Amino acid sequence: MNMRRILSCILLPAHLSSCVTNWEVQRASPEQVVEEEQPSQIRVTTTDHSEIVLDEPRVSGDTLIGLERDLSSFGSIYAAPDTAAALAIPLADISHVAINKIDAEKSMRLGLGVVGAALLVLIVVAFKPWVTEGGKVSF
Repeated sequence: MNMRRILSCILLPAHLSSCVTNWEVQRASPEQVVEEEQPSQIRVTTTDHSEIVLDEPRVSGDTLIGLERDLSSFGSIYAAPDTAAALAIPLADISHVAINKIDAEKSMRLGLGVVGAALLVLIVVAFKPWVTEGGKVSF
């Protein structure tokens, strides 16, 4: 195994694990969250306990408008008549909202775990000549 391939095996999983996110419930009103945070996505929990993830959220008057990611709620009472992916939710029907934030601690732990596992594989591969044809380890 050449050095470039080994380095790729270590760095790619570490890079892929570097963005662990979680939904963080906001204490502010939906209008304030959309205006101040300007999130690309927002998770809305309605007063009937439904959860809807919206892309490109914006507030227009007394309504939160966005594009729904999960198309399973077609026929929702909030679906706009002109397009099934656009939703308009009255602010009065919203219990709370959450935005996706990067969790630095979880990202670091996952990244270190992935790098550690990759290094372990590298060590096993590097010391493969110690294993004889019969599968026994010889020193």
